[in-house]
Amino acid sequence: MSKSMLYIYTHNGYNDAFLKKDVGMVPSVMLNGGKVDSLIYCKEKKGKAVFNNLEIYFTGCGWFISNFKAILFLCRNAIFNRHLDLLIFHLSLKNIVPVLTYKLLFKGELICKMDLNTESAIEYSDKSHKINGIKKKLIRMIISRTDQFYVETIRNYNIINKGIFDVPISGKLKLMPNGVDAKLVREVIKTEGPDVFKENTITIISRHACEAKAPNRIFDVIDVMSELKLNNWTLQILGYFPTIFTDALRIRALECGVNIICDGYNLELYDVYKRLFKSKMFICLSLQESYCISLVEAAVFNNHIISTNVGVAEDLSLKYGNIKIIENYSKNLLSKTIEKTIKNDIKIKKASISDRMLDSYSWDNIITGVMSE
Repeated sequence: MSKSMLYIYTHNGYNDAFLKKDVGMVPSVMLNGGKVDSLIYCKEKKGKAVFNNLEIYFTGCGWFISNFKAILFLCRNAIFNRHLDLLIFHLSLKNIVPVLTYKLLFKGELICKMDLNTESAIEYSDKSHKINGIKKKLIRMIISRTDQFYVETIRNYNIINKGIFDVPISGKLKLMPNGVDAKLVREVIKTEGPDVFKENTITIISRHACEAKAPNRIFDVIDVMSELKLNNWTLQILGYFPTIFTDALRIRALECGVNIICDGYNLELYDVYKRLFKSKMFICLSLQESYCISLVEAAVFNNHIISTNVGVAEDLSLKYGNIKIIENYSKNLLSKTIEKTIKNDIKIKKASISDRMLDSYSWDNIITGVMSE
């Protein structure tokens, strides 16, 4: 890999909060402070921004016109240095124009952080070839031109290691889990002080308008808390939800005698970390996740975790003892797992972090390890 890099992000639904997660942290840490000229496809934003060492240009238009801006972006950079590497996110047809243009103009390496959920990994490796022929050919073009693939979980690594649409990639594939901002974690500890105690709080981080995250299962948690008579516990909901949904949650909680907080939409990551620092339990209810960084964040802050078997849950369980995975979700299984966790497992009273988890999942440590392979 060169000492200089370009970065293009084409995926739908960009949000500035993404920059403090893998979308911003991976390119930032990969170049260790060196400038990263970056282009983000985003219809709702136009102009420039700076995040750490990323100099970001927002296209301010839809995908089709954004492709022309990507071509100009690459041509402009090629004039000065044809040996720049390019980082993209997602093995997706949305990247076809930047990929083909880059390989025509540059001599550096094309790197793809796959951000892959298990369902997509299985689809890409499926010998029955359910994906139509044109899409398959275009994906193969991207694969053949990509020099390195970063995949986030061991399960997905093992699925696609044999190849994607019969194109071998094992020599290009590396495991790169998502991580946490260690500096921000330490800042929370320093600010909060040594005498903070855990609170009887169950935290859920999710969002509406995303069926894969199964937001309606939050109603199950309210019902379970009522059935178990967890009157001295509070359910804390973080993430974007429309008012009509949070109102429905509050009404159900009021009817069930459950304490609930739904005020986490615009929280900065620092404030999310503060909430997790004081929380005792974290629940992930998702149907699908490419990773679910919140599980790692919850582990770093010593939460007892209950999760469906999505994203990083299985990998995390190899390193972190306070996690229970529900293989086949049901409200009854959720109830039994919450009850067992509260009665038998939760011992910690003082707020603290897991040094082992922070060491394992610090962005600096993750990326340094991958880059040295």
